[in-house]
Amino acid sequence: MKPSLPQVLDSTMIVDFRSCYERFRNRYMLHLMGRDKSGDLIAGGAIAAAIEAVRIGVYQDGKDVPTSLIPAYKAFVKEWRDYIPPENSRSFKTFGNCWSAVEQYFTWKPPLTDELQPLRTRDNKPFVEFSFAVPLPILHPETGEPFIYVGRFDLLGSWMDRTVVSDEKTMSQMGSNWVSQWGLRNQFMGYCWGAQQYGYQCNDALIRGICLTKEIKLAEASANYPDWMLARWFTQLLQDINKMVEYWRVDARDYNFGNACTEYGGCAYRDLCVSRKPEVWFQHYNRAKWNPIHRRLDPIEPLEVAVA
Repeated sequence: MKPSLPQVLDSTMIVDFRSCYERFRNRYMLHLMGRDKSGDLIAGGAIAAAIEAVRIGVYQDGKDVPTSLIPAYKAFVKEWRDYIPPENSRSFKTFGNCWSAVEQYFTWKPPLTDELQPLRTRDNKPFVEFSFAVPLPILHPETGEPFIYVGRFDLLGSWMDRTVVSDEKTMSQMGSNWVSQWGLRNQFMGYCWGAQQYGYQCNDALIRGICLTKEIKLAEASANYPDWMLARWFTQLLQDINKMVEYWRVDARDYNFGNACTEYGGCAYRDLCVSRKPEVWFQHYNRAKWNPIHRRLDPIEPLEVAVA
C-alpha cells in the first residue's frame, strides 16, 4: 500500500519536494523523523513565542516591555520544554543564549518606536502572527477535495509606508550574502500571496535575523515581490503540485543524488538511500507528522514493516 499524499501544504514541504522527492516522501508521506530533537526547531519556536508574547503585551494589552517579558518567559519555557543540547554540540542555541537574544531584540527594536508597526483587525487587535489557508484549483487524488496552501508569519504590518509580511529568522551564522538572499525566497513570496488572498495589497517582506553565536547579532533585510513575480510563483506552485500528484499515482521514486544529500550537515535520510533495502532502517527513525498549520511535529505510531 503506497503512502498517502498530504493535502495541506506549506513552503517547507514545497521546497523539500523541489529539492528531492525521496526526502519529501520519507518526511511527509512516511513521516520518518530522526531520533534527535531538532535544536534549530526548538530554539526558533521558543524565541518566536517569546517575541509574540511581548508584542501582545505591548500592542494589545498596553503594558511596557519589562512587564511583557514575564509572560514571554513562560511562553519561552513552554516551547523549550525539556530540550538539552547534545554534549558534543558546538551550537550556541542554548536556553540562556536564546533567552538573552529575546531581551536584546527588544533593546534593538523597542516596540513603540519600532519602524515596523502591526496592522490591526476590525476589532483593533494587532496582527501579531498572521495565518492563512487558501484552497487551490487542484483536487487531491485521494480525498477529491482541493489542496490547501497554508502559511503563518510573525507579523503583518506597516514599514516605510508599505504593507509588509514580517518574520524573525534564527541562525547559527550570518554570511556576507544574508541581506541579499531573500529576493527569490519561496517562503516570503507565499506569505505575500497569502496576505493578498485575504485582501491586503502586500508585495514586501521584512526579515529580521537573530544570529546565535557567542555574541548575538541582529540584522534586518527587505525584499520586494511585484505582482508579476507572485503570479510566476503561483504558476510554479501549481506545476509542482501536479507533478507531486503524478509521482504519487505511479508510486515513483525520484532521488536527487546531488547537493541535497550533503547540504546543511547531510540529509537525515541518507542511510535509506545508500541501502538496498531502505525499510531495514525504518526502525531507527521516530515517526512524527508535520503539522503545517501549527508548524509542529505530532508523534504517530511507528511503521510495521516485514523485512524478508
